[in-house]
Amino acid sequence: MSERNQETGQFTTTAYGEEGLLRDAGYVPYKDDSASEQPDELTVDDAAANLTASRTAEAEIRTFSPIDLPDNVALTLDQAAKLRSDAIDAERTQAQQDEDENFRKEIDELRGVTTEEKVAEPAFDPEKAMEHPQVKDAIQKVTAETEAARLQHVSGLAAATQMAEATFFSQFPELAGLDGEQRVQAFAAIAQNDPQRAEQIRASVNGIANLFQQYSAENGKLTAEREAKFKVYAKAESDRFEEMIKDTPKARRAEIEGAIVEAIKEYGGDAQEFARLMQGSEFASATVQRLLWDVGRLRLVDKAAKPAPGRQPLPPVQRPGARGSVKAANEARSVAALSARLAESGSIDDAVALYQARRKG
Repeated sequence: MSERNQETGQFTTTAYGEEGLLRDAGYVPYKDDSASEQPDELTVDDAAANLTASRTAEAEIRTFSPIDLPDNVALTLDQAAKLRSDAIDAERTQAQQDEDENFRKEIDELRGVTTEEKVAEPAFDPEKAMEHPQVKDAIQKVTAETEAARLQHVSGLAAATQMAEATFFSQFPELAGLDGEQRVQAFAAIAQNDPQRAEQIRASVNGIANLFQQYSAENGKLTAEREAKFKVYAKAESDRFEEMIKDTPKARRAEIEGAIVEAIKEYGGDAQEFARLMQGSEFASATVQRLLWDVGRLRLVDKAAKPAPGRQPLPPVQRPGARGSVKAANEARSVAALSARLAESGSIDDAVALYQARRKG
């Protein structure tokens, strides 16, 4: 059966099932070129089976429109997930190819080689090229860009996974808000009452699981690389700090480390928690370790400078009749002290004080 298009005057085939609902709503189903082609002829039983499988309630229709598709093209959840995954893989492959090409161009520019000269150029020494400062900078730049691209790729996978999960619960609201065991029971009930919907749920779950596996694999690689880099960095910083304190005897080291622990406790900190923090990247720096070392060392110096508490010394015993001689000795010391202070400062006030002291004497 066909209908006449009022604008073109042509007759078009009437669509039924899910496609008909989409077209009535103003959407066009997405045609996947990679999908297997249907046979040219269908039996009556096959046509009836396909019609039953394609019937979907209008409220269950969901559309997903990537940037490069028209707004009225409708996608299924599996098609959207596949397009997103293919786009991420294509972007990653193209980015890697561009980085390789840019790296080759930068190396050629640093070596002063043009495209025409490449045919006649002799083979270069890779080790010498790697030692060139500009080559090192170029390698670091490319490495940083590659790391940024990988982070972006992982972030894209995470976003795609979250989008797929949100779409899943929107498409199958009967599973939203349930824990794992409840979802298993709900799915069993759906499979018994509506096998077609159960197959849709299973296909969507498989698509989400595929995205999550990709994200987990890439994120695991990044985590392992970061841990390896941190171990190398921590070892280098530890060696640098050891070089700073290599002349300190073991006994003195133990005293300084003990003073650091005392300071932590005195400031209200927990020594075990602080030791755990020392294993992190913030405290791996040799500079931070040296600052803590100086805190303990200066604490010991401050302790040594403080006099031990004790009794005040008693005044010297004077013989009867010797008070005048003691007074004269005190005045002589006062004159000597004022003379020394005047010689150091040259102040008029010190000169007047010295003059008055001498007159009293």
